[in-house]
Amino acid sequence: MGLHSMVDQDSTLKHLQGFIECDLPNPELYEYRGQMNVTNSKCKFGGSLTLTESQLLPKGVKLMNTDWIVGIVAYTGLDTKLMMN
Repeated sequence: MGLHSMVDQDSTLKHLQGFIECDLPNPELYEYRGQMNVTNSKCKFGGSLTLTESQLLPKGVKLMNTDWIVGIVAYTGLDTKLMMN
């Protein structure tokens, strides 16, 4: 099950609890490895989901033809991949 099917309604997002484990900040722009772990049973999705660069939106990216997204900030300030490059 993908992340998109997990967030098909607002009520799922309200109950989402968990944590993300990911690489330490690094300058590799096109690589990202992480894991999202959902820890509560109120969501229809439980367990873990692998995160890769296909789920990463680097600083400065402009989304087009997208009605909505759900995002989590993983790196900020000088720790962003763009700032380290």
